[in-house]
Amino acid sequence: MRAWVLAGLGMVIGAAGLLAWPKARPIDPTNARQVEQGRLLYAQHCASCHGTDLAGEADWQTRKPS
Repeated sequence: MRAWVLAGLGMVIGAAGLLAWPKARPIDPTNARQVEQGRLLYAQHCASCHGTDLAGEADWQTRKPS
């Protein structure tokens, strides 16, 4: 499970790099600063739907009113 979390954080970090900087920075899962940035971005923008442990939301197939 930890590998999936790290992989998810790597994708978030990579997406942040592509959006925030003209030239994307390489993703380094051993870079504590990048991992922390990814964790914060994931918590802010992704966890509400995907869950804090990347498990996803129960009954995600059903559209919610919001």
